[in-house]
Amino acid sequence: MQSGTSYQNATLLRFCQGQSCRQGSGKLPRALAAADPLLFIIDAIPQTANVTLTKAGAATPAETRALHAGSIMVYAPTVSAGTYLVQLNATWPGSTGSWQFTVSIPKS
Repeated sequence: MQSGTSYQNATLLRFCQGQSCRQGSGKLPRALAAADPLLFIIDAIPQTANVTLTKAGAATPAETRALHAGSIMVYAPTVSAGTYLVQLNATWPGSTGSWQFTVSIPKS
């Protein structure tokens, strides 16, 4: 994921190919300052993709949005300032994947 000139690698939550699945470590990366739209950069273009933002400590998502699937997917959060968990979900023929990032949205 990229915001402005800063990058952050994802934490794999889960990747399934057919019946075979693998779990990620669940270790969250440091929060990336996200004053600009978020760019998700992915090698294989998915059929579908969506992103969910959940404020740190909240039980329900603050925002969920479908993305235009591509090798670079743009998302401009419309949430209030704070630290959020960002979950990217993508599907391919016979495969699904979920990754997590942490972002800090500044006050505007």
